[in-house]
Amino acid sequence: VGVGVAPLAFVLGSAGFQSNAFQVMTINGVNPVTTNFPSSYFFTRPLYKYFDKANPNEEAVDYICALLEADSTVEAVGYVPLSKDEKDSIMEVPELLCEFRVNPTGVQFINVFLEMSFCQDANILSIIGSSTVYPVSLAAARVFPSTMSVFVPASTGSSIGIRDVIASATDIGAASRALKQSDYTGFDCTGVVTDGQTNEPCQGVLPLGVQIGTDNLAVIINKGHAAVASANFFFTMQNLLDIFVNGLTWSQVVPGSQCGNSAPILFVPDVNSGTHDFM
Repeated sequence: VGVGVAPLAFVLGSAGFQSNAFQVMTINGVNPVTTNFPSSYFFTRPLYKYFDKANPNEEAVDYICALLEADSTVEAVGYVPLSKDEKDSIMEVPELLCEFRVNPTGVQFINVFLEMSFCQDANILSIIGSSTVYPVSLAAARVFPSTMSVFVPASTGSSIGIRDVIASATDIGAASRALKQSDYTGFDCTGVVTDGQTNEPCQGVLPLGVQIGTDNLAVIINKGHAAVASANFFFTMQNLLDIFVNGLTWSQVVPGSQCGNSAPILFVPDVNSGTHDFM
């Protein structure tokens, strides 16, 4: 919203969300919306679903497998689905073994919510975490192939999602970042986290992150911004560092623009967000 009304606004957000109020910026010659090669774009990050693999909730694992199988759900909300090889490799890990679970392609999803509302024996499972993953969580919850399970997603931020898994406060945690050491130390747990993985439980919980897709982060700018009309409006990673880290003004970053010496108005997520962590 801010970038659409503030003439000097500049923001870091998800490429899956677009609006006529702003322009998605090309960084180092790559546009995150149109690129067919996510690996060529620097601001690319995996999207995860977390669960406790030490004491797995079988319905939660069924949900993750169903989401992996129906990868069109990830693409439909604007993110990049996993390749077939990536998906097959993940679905075969011992903690999932998806081929022995539910088959979402063989189930009709009509009136699932209607049937759920009259089923007192249905299990209610929560999905808490990333605002980026939230649209995926919501879409997948609507098509889960069982009227005996209903998943209720909430958008709270990646850090809260991961920590709620560790605290046994949710069935599934959604995150746009990997598990990190501070998630453990926040609970005074001494287990070592390396590259987003750990084999040491925290409070009896052993969190496992399952990648369900990829997000291309976008840097967007108000279309009415004076810098957009400048002949020197070509952004590199160094330009982004100068704006977000080094505190340079527009005239320093885009020479010859009519922006003067004003500093960019930046819109960035809060500290609970996986996007903030990625920055």
